[in-house]
Amino acid sequence: MDRISKPTSAKQPRISQKAVVLHEEQADIAVEPSCSITVPDSPTKAELKMEITNLKEKLSSLMEELEKKETKKRSRNRRSQKKAKKATILKQLSTILPSESMTFFTSQLRENNKSKNGYRWTENDKVTALSLLHTSLKAYRLLKKIFLLPSVSTLKRTMQKIKIYPGFSEKILEGLKVKIAAYPPNSNLCALLIDEMTIKEQVKYNEEKNEVEGFEDFGSDSRTHLIANHATVFMLRGLISSWKQPIGYFLSSGPMPSERQFDLIKECVNKVQGAGLKVKVIIADQGANNRKTFEKQFNISESHPFLLHNNGKIFFMYDPPHLLKNIRNNLKKHGFLVNGSLCSWEHVENFFKFDKQNSVRMAPKLTEKHMILPPFSKMNVLLAAQVLSHSVAAGISTLVQFGTLPGAAKQTALFIERFDQLFNAFNSSRLSSGRQMGHAMSRSSGHKEFFCDTLQWLRTVETPSSNALPCLTGWKMTVQALLELFDELQTNHGISFLLTDRLNQDCLENFFLAFGEKGDIYIIPLQNSLDYSSVSS
Repeated sequence: MDRISKPTSAKQPRISQKAVVLHEEQADIAVEPSCSITVPDSPTKAELKMEITNLKEKLSSLMEELEKKETKKRSRNRRSQKKAKKATILKQLSTILPSESMTFFTSQLRENNKSKNGYRWTENDKVTALSLLHTSLKAYRLLKKIFLLPSVSTLKRTMQKIKIYPGFSEKILEGLKVKIAAYPPNSNLCALLIDEMTIKEQVKYNEEKNEVEGFEDFGSDSRTHLIANHATVFMLRGLISSWKQPIGYFLSSGPMPSERQFDLIKECVNKVQGAGLKVKVIIADQGANNRKTFEKQFNISESHPFLLHNNGKIFFMYDPPHLLKNIRNNLKKHGFLVNGSLCSWEHVENFFKFDKQNSVRMAPKLTEKHMILPPFSKMNVLLAAQVLSHSVAAGISTLVQFGTLPGAAKQTALFIERFDQLFNAFNSSRLSSGRQMGHAMSRSSGHKEFFCDTLQWLRTVETPSSNALPCLTGWKMTVQALLELFDELQTNHGISFLLTDRLNQDCLENFFLAFGEKGDIYIIPLQNSLDYSSVSS
């Protein structure tokens, strides 16, 4: 049997306990990081580290610069796209809108997305804004909330750049001449409007002229020591084309004397005709000085309502709205006799008392104010037109037929109806109208026959005291002047029709009304208001 020997294990060395402890201490020392010993970088390594840091900073700066350029590029692209879009819109609008509207929309697109301090207004923008401002301050403030428009202070500074003093402005007449030259033929035919308003007395030193302003001043170094409280304004208005323009003003202490007004009218006509315009009619209200100027200085009458000047006729008319107010006032105060029959205000009052009690009224616009006429109401043309109207005349006639009013009231109704038609005939603003005699005057419109018949009728009207009333004389002279004026326009200028609402002072009254909205009327605001020399349409 073989002998099986046990495997012998290798002889293991003996490790003492002291050696184990020493090994563990060395291991602990090897694990702990070294804190106190720092090995310095070599010069090459330090230089490379610094270069890396600089390159990183430069890269960061370049990245920021690239981002800015990309942002600017995107912004330029957006602006270019907007600009191209605006150009496309303007090109499309230019085929639809008139030039004035295009100017306005161009300014709106140009100033859009700008801050208030970044607006840059052109002269055309300011002229358009000035026209709106002087039409109505309240309306301008409302429009400014909707559209981009120059501020009122900007417009005031603009007006103050052009200095216009009492007298006729040569600058305005020169600008007017250039403007009218671009208008259609016969656009130079115009009416000269004259009116005055009361201003507050104010004396102020003008550093530029080195003189004290606020005294009477009639231009051409014609000043007095009297403090001015009235301003007389001269305005031109187109008869064929729709344009209007103040051309000068004068300051006086009290209403302007007729002798002075006579000289100024002659000077104005000569200056206007020298600028290439033709004054065909002169219009004023029935103030005492105006009547004296027309009837005494120029010898104007019903049978001779014109002045010969440079081989042409210049006609004289009184403002129809003022004449209508005077008729209403005299009807209320005295009444009228027509062929011996009395036209009385009492008939109007009795009609109103009956009509106001009904739920469905014949004259719904009549109120107590029309009957009482409180202070300043007599100056309101609308109140006079609503009393002397077709609805009131028809209502009185109806009550006469039913026996509610006496038969004598029928003459009052006819009187009112006649003046309603007469005022309509002087107030046409379009070729056709639903109002009787409210259409444009032409050869076949029936105006000539109506005016001739009305002239005959007016000669039968008188007051109970048989005294001649200026308003009746004024109506007869004005009607005759219109008949002869239209014949003159037809014969010498080939005019086929005439819009008679251009033969009144409404635009000049609206010009004055702008000051009432701004507060007290002084000389300086009036002066600045004339400082725009473009034609207002």
